[in-house]
Amino acid sequence: YGAEDGTLWLDMPALGMEPQDRFWVRDEITGEEYQWGQSNYVRLDPARAVAHVLNMPQIPADQRSTLLRRE
Repeated sequence: YGAEDGTLWLDMPALGMEPQDRFWVRDEITGEEYQWGQSNYVRLDPARAVAHVLNMPQIPADQRSTLLRRE
């Protein structure tokens, strides 16, 4: 049970943004804020942060229905 890290890629057009756009997210667990974009480094460490719950920018209503999918 060690730390895990990786890159989280976001579909920026699906979020109503351009691929080069940047925005702020807030971790609701720790209160920390991060500037995010299309690719984002994430690290989960049992000794520090076992999860992140991020508050993302509001997605326009007309685009929300296109985001619902499961693979």
